[in-house]
Amino acid sequence: MSAGARNILRQALPLIPNHGFTRKCLSEAASSMPGGPKFGDTEITALFGEGNAARRTLFQAWLQEGLNNMGVTSTSSAGGSKLAVADLLKGRLRYNEPVIGYLPEAAAMLAVTNVPLLFDPRPAVMHVSEIADQALHLSGDVSRGTQWYTRRGGLALAYAAAELHQMQSPETAPAFLTRLLEDAQYMEDAVGNAVQFGGFFLNSWKGIIKSRGIY
Repeated sequence: MSAGARNILRQALPLIPNHGFTRKCLSEAASSMPGGPKFGDTEITALFGEGNAARRTLFQAWLQEGLNNMGVTSTSSAGGSKLAVADLLKGRLRYNEPVIGYLPEAAAMLAVTNVPLLFDPRPAVMHVSEIADQALHLSGDVSRGTQWYTRRGGLALAYAAAELHQMQSPETAPAFLTRLLEDAQYMEDAVGNAVQFGGFFLNSWKGIIKSRGIY
């Protein structure tokens, strides 16, 4: 990706609450840059691709920004404690709040394959797994071996459930996450294997996407 495209993405991030994960958001960002020319759809296509390709790039940039800033959005500095991990995950939920209305459709762009109504859970699994890993890394977690996988799997599953809950009931999502984290061992045991983990996302996303009439 060119330096110009990266600059536009950075400029677009604060515009997402108003414009969503759209090509218009990218166009507005490019046009608002100091000394920048007016950007239309043709220029956005040249930089970011046709159709939803540009929207996916913007969404992925927003996801990466949220991952990078988890330590900033957390309200706790108590390294290594369960409270620190919980606050890091709650901080990541807060990052969603300004754009929560756009998230189901944006996530569907990553989850829905070219064949209508076929869902690929892998992007969602990677998303929550990276968040869980970052939370434990920032908290000073030093687990190894099997414990490394089960702790991250349990936290990823808890965060995934909370984020899906947030799309339906934003106000109660933090408390819902707290309840899940209070029984961390149950969440680790619930991880099971990759097939079960993927199936959780598959069934959950089908329900949300179909209920919103997105695809």
